[in-house]
Amino acid sequence: MSTTVVRDVGTPYPFSVLGVQVNALETVNVTWEMERWIAKRDRCHFVACTGMHGIAEAQLDPSFKEVLNSADLVVADGMPLVWLARRHGFDLRRLNSHPGVTVPPDTATQSD
Repeated sequence: MSTTVVRDVGTPYPFSVLGVQVNALETVNVTWEMERWIAKRDRCHFVACTGMHGIAEAQLDPSFKEVLNSADLVVADGMPLVWLARRHGFDLRRLNSHPGVTVPPDTATQSD
């Protein structure tokens, strides 16, 4: 999985949890990355939001693990993954609230 610069927050380096790459990003950083993708207009992207249950299911289902690892971003949905991100040295301050991961409508509809 490649790393990309996300405005002034640094690079969303992934960390591995049982073979699943998770990006240490908070909701605002995910939104900024989505806005960057929209502005670039190069291809389709997808974000996977998962917690430890998803990581555990990925151990039982290799095709699900492949889906998670092929996502452009995999973000923590639950405090256990936030704690693991912190243990890997990332400064995640809070749990992601994924219903709040939205791109403003004017951004999504802007033309070149």
